[in-house]
Amino acid sequence: MSKSLAQAAQLQVDELYCLALIYSTHPSCVKDLSTLLGTRGPRTSKLLGTLERKGYLKRALSAIDHRREEVALTERGQAMVNDLLERSEEILGGYLSPEEREQLRRLVHSMGEVRLSLEMGLETEGFTAEAQRRREVE
Repeated sequence: MSKSLAQAAQLQVDELYCLALIYSTHPSCVKDLSTLLGTRGPRTSKLLGTLERKGYLKRALSAIDHRREEVALTERGQAMVNDLLERSEEILGGYLSPEEREQLRRLVHSMGEVRLSLEMGLETEGFTAEAQRRREVE
């Protein structure tokens, strides 16, 4: 399914995955994103450069720590991810009820938070409080 979604969006699968990670985990910097992607800095920088040239994300030096480069989706990137989410929901629509799709969406979001927590080595207790806060905001 990832390959067909990527082709429909005229993206490579790794570009689609990168956008999805930025959308779902909101990494605080490029280094964190590299960890999530499982790639080294140069590969991540090349991938981000491609997505930035396509207008899907923006990078900027952190206002707090100028050694850190932050990354965020642009409006175009957000629109692309929303479109891809809608397409994937349409594909799943024939297999899942609306309630099951909503449950799946929540589970996938939670799994992204758990993965981020584990890969970043965060405390489980602190993660749980942050995850609960995010769910309350949604």
